[in-house]
Amino acid sequence: MCCHFYVAETVSGRSEILFTPAELRVIERYGDYDRNTTRGKLDILLERFKDDSTKESAQAVIDKLGRISDKSYADLYSVRQRKMENEKEFSMENRFKVAREKAEKHNAEVKNLVVERRKGKGIVL
Repeated sequence: MCCHFYVAETVSGRSEILFTPAELRVIERYGDYDRNTTRGKLDILLERFKDDSTKESAQAVIDKLGRISDKSYADLYSVRQRKMENEKEFSMENRFKVAREKAEKHNAEVKNLVVERRKGKGIVL
């Protein structure tokens, strides 16, 4: 499993903080624009998580957010939000593209059927 590193300015200086993909997903899902709000939200939700791996990831996020600065968290949060928006937009664009191609193909087939029916009718006596 690939891990994402994030260089953050900590309270005691500059160091490297490791966020795993699972931890980044927790931030994406439950994060807020403010580091302390996110920590509080996760702290409240910690006991409600039924999945042990999510609970562990949330606890790790709480611990790591306590070690980074507000500015570093704001940067991390904004980058994750832009990434999510880009993925969503890209996904929507792809779905619209596929749907448009299917609709054009269907419309072309229907148009051909109508033309063939008209040709086949001829004069009925």
